[in-house]
Amino acid sequence: MTEDDLKALSKILGYRFRDKGLLQEALSHPSLGGKINYQRLEFLGDRVLGLVIAELLYARFKLVKEGVLARRLADLVRRETLVIVATGLGLHNHILMAKGTEDDGG
Repeated sequence: MTEDDLKALSKILGYRFRDKGLLQEALSHPSLGGKINYQRLEFLGDRVLGLVIAELLYARFKLVKEGVLARRLADLVRRETLVIVATGLGLHNHILMAKGTEDDGG
């Protein structure tokens, strides 16, 4: 990842990355074949995202029952919703993957 790529991604997300190695891991698709890829961070990130969204829903919708909150949470953190958000931000342009995987649409 070049310095320009890092600046572009930082601008998109509104976040300055301190650990470039961790960022490299977070952007590395398993198709690259190395031991380091984003799968473990994805596991952790899914749980963090779920907790953050659950807390936001809980705080914002004080009179809504648990079942409704659970359905809203599921809708917000499901793969299809996250793909829409990530694509809208252009994050797919920053994932590092093997050429064959990229040619197949990643």
